[in-house]
Amino acid sequence: PSHDKAGGAFKAMMALQIISFIFDIGKAIFDATSKMEKYEKVLTTALGGNNQAAKESLAAVKQMAKDTIFTVDQLTEGYVKMVNRGMKPTQSEMTALADLATSQGKTFDQLVEAALDAQTGENERLKEFGIKAKKSGDEVTFSFKGMQQTVKNTPEAIQAALTSFGQMEGVAGQNAKMMDTLNGKQSNLQDRFFEMAATLGESLKPAFIGIFDVINFLLPVLELAGKWLGTLILTGKGLPIVTGK
Repeated sequence: PSHDKAGGAFKAMMALQIISFIFDIGKAIFDATSKMEKYEKVLTTALGGNNQAAKESLAAVKQMAKDTIFTVDQLTEGYVKMVNRGMKPTQSEMTALADLATSQGKTFDQLVEAALDAQTGENERLKEFGIKAKKSGDEVTFSFKGMQQTVKNTPEAIQAALTSFGQMEGVAGQNAKMMDTLNGKQSNLQDRFFEMAATLGESLKPAFIGIFDVINFLLPVLELAGKWLGTLILTGKGLPIVTGK
């Protein structure tokens, strides 16, 4: 009998674990789908309403995520920031920027923020990447590992200068090397799971929408029921009192 109770408790615990796992998978699928939908809409707006260009950009970012230690989330958020501030790097330029960040042990977002600061003449963050800047009139000279780039103080020119640093010998290919490390393999696994979840989410989107529609429909009914029950309890007209007789 005690053995049966222990077996029953174990089965119940396993059932709860399975339910929790299924719930976590469902939430991950929903989150990934929601994020990609948000990114697509934000990029469409940033790219002048061109939804096709937004889709192509996201596809390029997802491909790039497979070849770098940075996740789809990190790369997409960085790319959105750059596009919104006039920078529109190609996939190869993004790779060079990612190599530059990795070569200095920094995140992609840190490099993006440093580049955006440089547009306003604030170059302190670039120093964290070993990049020095000297402004002269409407031009600025960037120095990195013995290489100098003097460019106009515009988003496109600053992007080009940083890209050239990422293409330097000893810097280019840093992410390819990192992909063989534990950090790189973990990042690649995360990207593959995220892409799988987002792909599944696209097909499940009608179901998600249906669930939300049902909940939105039921909420007013549940609210009225709650108010009605609360009124009954407060006025003493709720459940009958058991006197014990």
